[in-house]
Amino acid sequence: MKSRAGLFDIVHLLTENGYETTVLSTTKRGDATEYAASLDRYYDMVLCCGGDGTLNETITGMMKSQKRIPIAYIPTGTANDLAASLGLPRNIKKAVGIAINGRACPHDIGLFNNRSYFTYVASFGAFTKVSYATAQQAKNAVGYLAYFFEGLKNMSEIKPYRVRVECREITEENEFL
Repeated sequence: MKSRAGLFDIVHLLTENGYETTVLSTTKRGDATEYAASLDRYYDMVLCCGGDGTLNETITGMMKSQKRIPIAYIPTGTANDLAASLGLPRNIKKAVGIAINGRACPHDIGLFNNRSYFTYVASFGAFTKVSYATAQQAKNAVGYLAYFFEGLKNMSEIKPYRVRVECREITEENEFL
């Protein structure tokens, strides 16, 4: 989360509505996965605050847990692509309101190479590294453009990959960029 003020607002809104909250902060990649994998024993819901990467880690952890509890999402990252596609507001108060009063919406989860879960995009190839390699300072300074500039660095690496996608009774296999 970019600001502690936003976190305080979220906790205040939750406690004001009768929720007991525990805040677990991430400091490195993998933290959200580790937390989510162990929370099912103690909590009725996980509220993920962050961007697409933090949400994906949270879902990955939940997929590894024994009991699947609901995940609410407050989009506070740079791009928040999944939140935008789901129509979730970036306004913290409105997003918390949906987390508290909204209805559960089942969401498909994919599995990539039998090891990586994904929620809405599975990427491979030259641009896969872009979201991870883009510095947080650059994202804070120029937003989405930071991803574009980082992607330009990889233009010489573009090559096709042979891919096979299976979904129920449909199989698609070809070379893709």
